[in-house]
Amino acid sequence: TDAWFTDGVRRARDAGVVVLVTTQCAAGAVHAGQYASGAALFEAGAVSGADMTFEAALSKLMVLLDGRSSEEAIELLQQDLAGELTPQA
Repeated sequence: TDAWFTDGVRRARDAGVVVLVTTQCAAGAVHAGQYASGAALFEAGAVSGADMTFEAALSKLMVLLDGRSSEEAIELLQQDLAGELTPQA
């Protein structure tokens, strides 16, 4: 991942913007740090969307960012609230 992109993610996070990484794959999940490009994003402050669909991630972001801090939204994004994430064993 190019520095211009990870620097942008870092600046966004420093400004309190939530950066959520999702996958376009029909099945599977985002695994933080599994690949170099993903590791760079997570080191810059991005949050893993795990196996949430894009639609679930967008809806969850809209709900969580209404009246909550970025930190609280990030904490809740990583929890299964309505069946949008596969529970980890």
